[in-house]
Amino acid sequence: MKNDSLMKRALAGVLQVAGDQLNVCVSEADKVSELSAEIIRLDAGVVLLGESMPLAEDTAVMQLLATHARLRVIVVSEQSNWLHIFCKEDRLLAGLPELLNIICAD
Repeated sequence: MKNDSLMKRALAGVLQVAGDQLNVCVSEADKVSELSAEIIRLDAGVVLLGESMPLAEDTAVMQLLATHARLRVIVVSEQSNWLHIFCKEDRLLAGLPELLNIICAD
């Protein structure tokens, strides 16, 4: 969707200004392997995807997060004004209270 692309470019510009050490990848890749290669080439920490892109689907996002542990994936929707932010965070839990804290945290 063309509006997704415009929104992605605007958000990428804001992120670049706000965090000069933040490498942002705005991609039009069609395959996870293509996007993964682009992430490696650019040493990207953040990937912006339009909601209408096939790579914005859950399975593709999960593959990206499994491959690039520190990556943040932002899926942009012009239609609903939503940003969906995904990241992988590993935690070693010492017990049930820590699990409940994570589940109940805002």
